[in-house]
Amino acid sequence: MPSQPSRHLEVVPNPHADREYEVALEIPEFTCLCPMTGQPDFATIRVRYVPDLHLVELKSIKLYIWSYRWRRPTRGGSKWWATSAFVAGSRRWSAPRTASARRSERAPP
Repeated sequence: MPSQPSRHLEVVPNPHADREYEVALEIPEFTCLCPMTGQPDFATIRVRYVPDLHLVELKSIKLYIWSYRWRRPTRGGSKWWATSAFVAGSRRWSAPRTASARRSERAPP
């Protein structure tokens, strides 16, 4: 698997597709550049989904989130796009039973 930012979510077969369970991820590494100052904005993105036949591979999620690093959106725009596009992409590639993503602002580390 590459170590470059990517907008593609990789999927793997779900070994327990016969059972319904929730996958919950917390990704505190989200950053994007402020369009006004060029300084980084930080956020934590929380993802929850109930997989069906496929799981979204964890490293591809991190590379996907990383792909928003160099964008310069309006305030909150990149975080909104990252979470909305993740849910849409996960539905397209892995067809989960349910999926949601939330973001929250946080202070820099």
